[in-house]
Amino acid sequence: SSQMSGIGDCEDAAPSFDENKPIVWYGTSIQQGGVASRAGNEYDAIISRALGVDIHNFGFAGNGKMELSVAKYLAMVPASVLIIDCLPNMDAASVTERTIPLVQFLRKNGHATTPIVLAEGTPYPAEWLNGSPYADTAKNEALKQAFDTLVGTLGVKGLYYVKGCDLFKS
Repeated sequence: SSQMSGIGDCEDAAPSFDENKPIVWYGTSIQQGGVASRAGNEYDAIISRALGVDIHNFGFAGNGKMELSVAKYLAMVPASVLIIDCLPNMDAASVTERTIPLVQFLRKNGHATTPIVLAEGTPYPAEWLNGSPYADTAKNEALKQAFDTLVGTLGVKGLYYVKGCDLFKS
């Protein structure tokens, strides 16, 4: 399938990609490696080694916010896959406001057919212990609504959705 379905069903799906082009990952301090114990331990470096592909890290501490000013740079980078992983730096209103314009900008500027992955946020440590409600729930719902609009109403192809529950499988 070229698209992933609803929140909560945690099915596996992944875009096919050109291993000769880098994966471009736009995210937060988590992506940047701000919480890694040493260089090379950030998760994109681990994934890069496991897949044998280059990953260009566009992680910005406190500033991964789906901004079009960053998208202008993403549009210039050849990419096999674009991953948008900014929810930890955003609130639901900004996710609603920025997701659709970001994807549309990328589709019109350099990435007409590049697979784009939209990633939900994940529960914070205390939430894993204490359970729902999760702080990211509203942000995740806003991202899913934007995804559904992009795919269902606007007909955007090659768009993928990763649910937070898919990020920490056993």
